[in-house]
Amino acid sequence: MRVLVTGATGLLGTRLVPCLRDSGFDVMSHGRREEADVQADLLSPAHTRLMLDSIRPKAIVHLVGATSVDQCEVEPDWAYSINVLTLRHVVDWIQESGDSQLIYLSTDHVYDGIGKNSEEKVNLRNVYALTKLWAESVAGRVGASIIRTNFFGRSHSPGRASFTDWVRNVAARPSDVTLMTDVVFSPLSMETLSNVIRDLLQVGVSGVFNAGSQDGMSKRDFALMVAERMGLSLDGSKDGTQQDLTLGARRPTGMAMDSRRLEEQLGSRFLTLQEELDRAEI
Repeated sequence: MRVLVTGATGLLGTRLVPCLRDSGFDVMSHGRREEADVQADLLSPAHTRLMLDSIRPKAIVHLVGATSVDQCEVEPDWAYSINVLTLRHVVDWIQESGDSQLIYLSTDHVYDGIGKNSEEKVNLRNVYALTKLWAESVAGRVGASIIRTNFFGRSHSPGRASFTDWVRNVAARPSDVTLMTDVVFSPLSMETLSNVIRDLLQVGVSGVFNAGSQDGMSKRDFALMVAERMGLSLDGSKDGTQQDLTLGARRPTGMAMDSRRLEEQLGSRFLTLQEELDRAEI
């Protein structure tokens, strides 16, 4: 199967592309850097159509996204362009061609609840979440597999740092760091998430699915666990909440997810966050 991965030179794309190729998929990578197979401007309907007409993918994994939560808040038009319009141009082509599967990567930022959030418990707190949910409605026009998730692991993308890279960097000056105790999430490793996308390409199901670890954890506790795994220390760091930080956008505090719907589709069970960390490259 020929698969096009858009945004393939970003954090997840640099892990996903080799995973899919190792699994036997014929993968074409799209991105802004020269190592991508194609560099089409997805903000242009004409450029998008030209690229897709030339590749004729049987499946598209859309990873392009504006992920700076603070920048999305102060530049909502930019957030809409990147998160919604680029996908709309891809979906328009799929509707015209009629035979391509779509996997769209959404976010856990659409949640803010107590305990594990099911797919129906949407609660928006910022522009980033709004544009990602808007994009989900666009993806739904072609029966996409929509994945709400969060992920971690060592970055293979030059100039892009992941959460675990951040932990490694701040361990050199922990006294300058405030770790958020009020933000709870349930991310997956990039390795696991790449395998989930691979399996969805094979299963081909339509709908909205949570993809997260079995248990939620505060970002503070996860950062301490990451530092311990790295053999580093965050002793001297401060515990705090969003109110103690200068943030451009409000973050949801309860993003832990109930992933049973996706587990049933894939016939497997996600690991705990500790187990995910033990297996991940960080």
